[in-house]
Parts: sequence; C-alpha cells; structure tokens
Amino acid sequence: MVWFTSFCPVLSQLKYLIKAISKFIFLSGSRMFLKNRMSIIFFTLTIIITIVISQCTRDIGWDGYTTIKDSVKHVYNFEKGLWGNTREMKFNKLWEVGGREDSVLMFYQIANIETDAHNNIYVVDNGEHCIKVISENGALLRTIGAEGQGPGELYYPRAISINNNGDIYIHQTINNKISIFSDDGIFKEFYKFKGSKVTNIGHNPNGDLYITCNNFSIVGADHDSLFHIIRYNSTGGSDLQFGKQIFRGTIMKIRNVYSYPFARYDCVHDRVLLAYDYPYKISIFSNDGILKMSINNKTQRFVPPILLPDKLYFATQTHLSAVHSFPNGCILVIWRDEGDSYADEVFKQSQSFKQGATYKISYKEQKTFYDLYNSDGQLLQRFEKSPDSSDILAIDKAGCVYMNAIDVNENPVLQKYEVSFIEKTL
Repeated sequence: MVWFTSFCPVLSQLKYLIKAISKFIFLSGSRMFLKNRMSIIFFTLTIIITIVISQCTRDIGWDGYTTIKDSVKHVYNFEKGLWGNTREMKFNKLWEVGGREDSVLMFYQIANIETDAHNNIYVVDNGEHCIKVISENGALLRTIGAEGQGPGELYYPRAISINNNGDIYIHQTINNKISIFSDDGIFKEFYKFKGSKVTNIGHNPNGDLYITCNNFSIVGADHDSLFHIIRYNSTGGSDLQFGKQIFRGTIMKIRNVYSYPFARYDCVHDRVLLAYDYPYKISIFSNDGILKMSINNKTQRFVPPILLPDKLYFATQTHLSAVHSFPNGCILVIWRDEGDSYADEVFKQSQSFKQGATYKISYKEQKTFYDLYNSDGQLLQRFEKSPDSSDILAIDKAGCVYMNAIDVNENPVLQKYEVSFIEKTL
C-alpha cells in the first residue's frame, strides 16, 4: 500500500526523464543512438530504479537521531516520523452528553475530567462551580460541591485528581485552594498553596499529589524558569519542588500572544511531562524531578519568536496547546498554527502597544495538529485535525479520548471516543 501510493509521484518525474532522453536522441541522431543504445538503456534504467527507491522510501522511516548526555536521553525529530504519512487517526464516538437536547445533564464550562477505579467520570464544570459525576456510559450519578468559598464549596474549580483511596482532590483557580472530598462526595478538608497557572494535578501510587504550574514564556529565559512543580505528600506537606516560581507582574499583557509551556503529571507512568512552545521540546521528568528524556522537534513550522516592544514576551504563528499520554506510553502533543496573517497582525498592532494594555490577536487561518511520539521519544506521525472535530480534553487510563465540544446553540457537550491509528486506504 505504501509502495503504491509512493509510486504515483514517480510517474511525473519519469515524464521529464523520457523527454530528456528523447531530446538527446534527436540531437545525437538515430545512428549514434543505435550504437550506444545499451549504454543509454542501462543509464536510463539506473535512474528509474533510483527514483523509484527514493520515492518508495520517502514517506516511511524515521529521519531523527538519539544521543545520551549526562544520563539524559536526547531525541531529535524532524519532519518525517516512523510511520511516514501512512496512517489515519480515527475517532469512534461512544457517546456524548450535555447540550440543549440533553434535559438531564447540562454543562456551563467543562474545564477538566478524571476517572476513578470504577470508570466513573468526574467532570469539572468551571462555570457552575461543581463536579458532575457520570457513569462510563454517560449517565449522571451525582454532583459534588456548590458555588462558594466555604468548607465543601467550590469556586472556579480547574483541575481534579483521585488517589488510590478514592479521595477526590479539586484545585480552585481563584483562591489556589485544594479541596478534598471522600469517594461519596463528603467534604473532608482543604489546604492552600502558592503557585502560578495550574494546568494539572495528579496522584502517584504512593498517594503524593503533584501540582503542575506554568509561568510566562520569557524571551531568553532558561527553561527551568518556565514551569514549577510542587509535590505534596499524603499529609498535605510539600516535600519536593522543581522548576522556578514566577508570579505575574504589572507588565504589558497581550492576550493570545504570549504563551505558556504546558505541564502535566502522568499518573499511569508516574512522570511529569512538560511541552515547550519554542524551541519545540518535550521534557520528561521522573517522579522526583530528575530529567530523564528530552524530545526535540526541529519542524520548520515553529519559527523564531517575534520580539515585542518591552522585549519580554514573544509571539509566533505556532503555539502548543496541550500534552497527553496514552496508556502504552505514547505521547500526544497538540499544537496550533495560526498562519502567516497572525504574525503580520502582531507586527501591525505592535506599533500602538501601550504598557498595561491588553490586545486581541485574531486567528484567521488556524489549523490544529496532533504529533504522536512513541515511548522512546520518536515521532510516529503528524496528523492534521479535522476542522469539524472538537478539542481533546483528556485521555483516560483505558486510552479513551474525551472531547470538549459545543452544539449548534454553543452549549458545551462532552464526547467520549475510542481512538485508533489505521493504515490509509486508496
């Protein structure tokens, strides 16, 4: 199949080769051609075979390399992955809940999800300040929390994790508070912590809680200053921190222009994943904060940063959106390409940037891509997201994908899919 699809471009190249040989015959005369016909035929066949082999291998085979330095594995990927361009990323919808047509379950703003040992799904509804628990088949079971800042209340919940005992840990954005509920939804306690932009929380098998925080991406800053990881033990005490903590200052903010790295604790493999915008890179840390692997992608789409007037923030036409992990250890990086008009608009508006102001940069040509890496850090393939599909919100421990969609009336809808990577068909 791959050989056949790769052979098609060969025909166009052979056309030019045949024209060149015909021209050579015409200029040389028929007698000379007959005299040297065996040499010409051999030469022509050699070129044809070379073109065929190069085209047949063009779309398959990894073109990266791996090095080891200071016990850290560095993997360098380029445009071509192990699968070439031979697979399709297929989503098989299992169910969807929410939306105006659902009279039982409606969402205001879905921020995150988590699953427990019984495959129940805990949906963080940021707008309604609660957690909605649904069965693996999509039926509403109960609701945890209500709007407020008192004991047992939630205020803009953002992230959620469930430990081995079934206790539910919920992070709240506004007050940086972790509220703890029992498996049946009874409030137990809470504690506060200092952190910047929390993206994810998760428990390891020992019951330790990891809180991953992102900082602003600052031009010229070390990568260590772009994230901050805090680990709390089962008694609520902080026993490990790595990265650097940076709090927001009163400086110019440009909405949708500056970007964050994206950090996530992967509870299935007990590791921390950290994806950077520029340069495009994924760092994998052990549960005790030791860098184990650095996955680099040299794709040309991630252009050098555009320096803004205050020389603090940067804008590029490509931005990482999220990083996820499959149960088999494969890593999925989601990124967006806003197109050339995005960068042009940044430069245009930069002429009138003012200190402390907020600006909106529109997305005119946005495309979303999924980069899939194996557990060794090698790029398998880059997939372009279908325009009519939704954003991936989470991947559960069984490998099912949850998408945050909206219906025709722009009401939030939660969708559950099985995902597969199948050979392309003609």
